[in-house]
Amino acid sequence: MRLPFPTPRGAARLPALAALGLLAAGRAAEAADAAAPAVPPRPQDAAAIQPPPPLPPPDHTGPWTTKGRFGAFVSDTHAGGDSSQSPDPTIRGTTNTANWLLTFDGALDWRGGVESVDQSLIAKYGRTKQTEAPWTTSTDELRYDGVYRRDIDKPLFLYGGWGLQTLFEGPLDPFQAHASTGFGQLFEDLLPIHDKLEWRLGVRAQRTWGKDLPEGGGDYTVGPEAYLRYERQVSKDLRFFIQSEAYDEFRDLAHVTSLTSAGLQAQVSSHITAEINLRAYYEARPRRVSGAGVGYSEWFVRQDALVGLTYSF
Repeated sequence: MRLPFPTPRGAARLPALAALGLLAAGRAAEAADAAAPAVPPRPQDAAAIQPPPPLPPPDHTGPWTTKGRFGAFVSDTHAGGDSSQSPDPTIRGTTNTANWLLTFDGALDWRGGVESVDQSLIAKYGRTKQTEAPWTTSTDELRYDGVYRRDIDKPLFLYGGWGLQTLFEGPLDPFQAHASTGFGQLFEDLLPIHDKLEWRLGVRAQRTWGKDLPEGGGDYTVGPEAYLRYERQVSKDLRFFIQSEAYDEFRDLAHVTSLTSAGLQAQVSSHITAEINLRAYYEARPRRVSGAGVGYSEWFVRQDALVGLTYSF
């Protein structure tokens, strides 16, 4: 059948030519991609495909920390005044002579955010022997103290304290226990390498048990207390501290008791330590004691110079 309009010559070849053109263009594009150099990834792309950093090692220290030290010393001890009259049993047994001394001091502390607990234990026992005289005790002290703090607005905190103090000989006679509560402030790292300044004001209740206590010495007493301590690690091998405690009675505010202690410690080598320690005690005469009283309203001081072997952990 003849079309009603004329057909151009070669129109039937157009589809075949179009297909050949598309095939040639595809092969040219593949050849261009093969000849083009590889484009290195951008730095940000390379960082994006790096593996994640390793996890930090787990913390095995926990909230509790411990430290302690055993010591065996040769000590030169001196006491000011008539130490046998001192109301403080630790000073009362002092003899002005050289002696052998065994010591232990340790600490068990806990930190938990706004809360903390500090505990300390001090144990000292020394004996001496003079010519043609039996061995006698020259140093005797066993003391445990603890304090719980809760931060209110650092460095301000509220605290609850407790403690025990006695002697090895007796045994454990006299034995004193106390508990207290109040507020205070704690400052750390004011000076290098490390230092700590702490003060507390509160109310304290205590009682003493024993066989040879002075008149009224075994009664429960309640009154205000004050505490101040500064300690500093001057260098790796040198440290010192000074501490002052004062206690009073609500029913007899003139009966003030004060205990001051200080110490300087030098680590001569890994296991040899030299120390100088001081202990000063004052107790005003309470109203319940008739007369002037023996040992009241005067200072009693004990000084120790030590050198010996120590092991710390």
